[in-house]
Amino acid sequence: MILNRLRSVSILACFLCTYPVKPEDRAQRLYCVLKSERCPYFCQERTVFCFMMISDGGTIMKKRSFIIAVLSMLLTVTLVGCNTAPAEAAAETAAEPAAETKPESTGKRIYFAGPLFNEAERAYNLRVVEILENHGYEVFLPQRDGFLAAELEGKTEEEKVAQIFKKDHDEVLKSDIIFMVLDGRIPDEGACVELGMAYEAGKRCYGFKNDARSVELDMELNPLIAGCFIKIFSDLNADKLFASLEEYLKENEL
Repeated sequence: MILNRLRSVSILACFLCTYPVKPEDRAQRLYCVLKSERCPYFCQERTVFCFMMISDGGTIMKKRSFIIAVLSMLLTVTLVGCNTAPAEAAAETAAEPAAETKPESTGKRIYFAGPLFNEAERAYNLRVVEILENHGYEVFLPQRDGFLAAELEGKTEEEKVAQIFKKDHDEVLKSDIIFMVLDGRIPDEGACVELGMAYEAGKRCYGFKNDARSVELDMELNPLIAGCFIKIFSDLNADKLFASLEEYLKENEL
């Protein structure tokens, strides 16, 4: 912006010092002041402002006086440009929408995935979560911290689906770790979707298994599920399984 103004003023100075003025070209044809009109003698340039001082004889004022006037004008335009530029930049910055702030990661935020559809499953989940929280992890447990379909009375099925999915999806992405219960003939379908989201987002994935039913071709889990995990805690004896998690957390971070 400032360079454009300097260029315009410089061209104007050269023009005024050299352009011949005929006697018949009187002042009424040789001025444009603070207008966005083309100066009749100023070719293709639009003037910021220009002025010509015409003597009675129809000649431009003496060069020395004119150069002083032009230099004063140049200094004024430069200062105005310097003062307005920061204000314009500040206005542009203020117009930009504020970026959404993401919660600061502690590295210890866990999303707990698993079946939660009866009292036994929910009690089991709480027992695992208690161990994790006792070791300093912040756990999102859907049955406690999210929504259960049975609690969303008065809503349509579509509204329930949208509300539960958005909440759980957002919490998976906010987490650092997913800790998944793998019990059942097959792992819980919803937990498998959450595992896929977490793995694709680069979360650390851990499994917890106390069930012998999910055996496939001499493998305890489908390879596409098992392949997501850093470690699976597994034992058919529940007490030993919980003890192994306790011991691991005493020496290691998830």
